[in-house]
Amino acid sequence: MSVSRLLKIPIALLLVVYFVYLVVSNTPAAWAAWGVHQAVPNLWLSSVNGTLWEGRARAAQVDIGPAEIPLGEVRWSLNPWSLLILRPCVKFASELPRQSISGTLCQRLGGDTVLRDVNVDAPFSVIQELTQFDASGVISLQVLDARFDANATIKRMDARFSWQNARAFTGESWIQLGDFAATAKENGEGGVLAEAFDINSPYKIALTGQWWAAQGWKIEGTVNPQSGAAPVVVEGLKVLGEDQGDGAYRIQWPL
Repeated sequence: MSVSRLLKIPIALLLVVYFVYLVVSNTPAAWAAWGVHQAVPNLWLSSVNGTLWEGRARAAQVDIGPAEIPLGEVRWSLNPWSLLILRPCVKFASELPRQSISGTLCQRLGGDTVLRDVNVDAPFSVIQELTQFDASGVISLQVLDARFDANATIKRMDARFSWQNARAFTGESWIQLGDFAATAKENGEGGVLAEAFDINSPYKIALTGQWWAAQGWKIEGTVNPQSGAAPVVVEGLKVLGEDQGDGAYRIQWPL
């Protein structure tokens, strides 16, 4: 191959890169909002400005089942190199008072969405509608790697979750629950398999939960109240749980 032909290859690549840059840097951000909603139908962006390369949505919301979770203002930047391999990836970040979310979202040709290095810190009230549990505290979620399709079928999941300074409202007063954590992975059936445990709490828990987009959560395991446990919780466990004879109660939800 002649030198002139060899030179044509890097020149052609540079022209392709320059063309992609021109297209991306001049494409309105509204196209990005449309593309994200097509990839993740339950994610909504509004009041969008900027470009496909870098943009901002003044308000965003994600719908998970019946719950509408506000994300606040969202900013993003597109990795132009990911377009060349037809796997567009966007780094994003959003903020609300006492709430922050950041990570990377990639879209595959087959329609699957990939999340990497996602970090969420927020008050429990953000997911209260999702859990239907009157509680408070601070939640943290780290999604190292996840892959799902447009129907929220989970194909891959590696995540960590914590709930610190957890409190619950009994209808009359607030009770202190403590600190808890969980790990999550795919369950091989299109859903999530989570294992929850206590970190610092008067309630020793060993719970296993499974979640599907169409069915919600199914949880089972044991709760063992220790010294300092609230009497109202212990009485509730006696009613809702099965006494294991060693101080622990086996519970199942939904009942």
